[in-house]
Amino acid sequence: MAEGLAPDSTSPARPPVVMLVAPDRELADLVRDALLPEGFEVVWARSPDAAGQQLAEHLPDLLLLDVEHGSLADTTAMLARMGAATLPLVLLVGPRLPTVSGNARLAGWLAKPFSVAELVATVRRVTGARSTD
Repeated sequence: MAEGLAPDSTSPARPPVVMLVAPDRELADLVRDALLPEGFEVVWARSPDAAGQQLAEHLPDLLLLDVEHGSLADTTAMLARMGAATLPLVLLVGPRLPTVSGNARLAGWLAKPFSVAELVATVRRVTGARSTD
């Protein structure tokens, strides 16, 4: 991970930060509405370029990446150039899962349409966050 991008996991007040990279506002609203009540901070970037501009400020613990609207190879290469090459990655995919072999950052994927429960469980598993109940 690039210097200065490591999340400060020692701070007890810092909620886990999830960055969603997706062009769709409806998907962004769904993710935000599902994760905020569970104690996560959600940052939305419409594109990898926008994500790159927000990475240093928000220090995400996890990237949720909508790959239905783009190339996984192009997007992961962009994320690597931004200094996010070691952040865990969860793909939000359409009916066909893209080729992901050899991607060590891949922590999982959710096939659309996915349920709120599936989203929350996946984000908890990857970030190690506990339930707010």
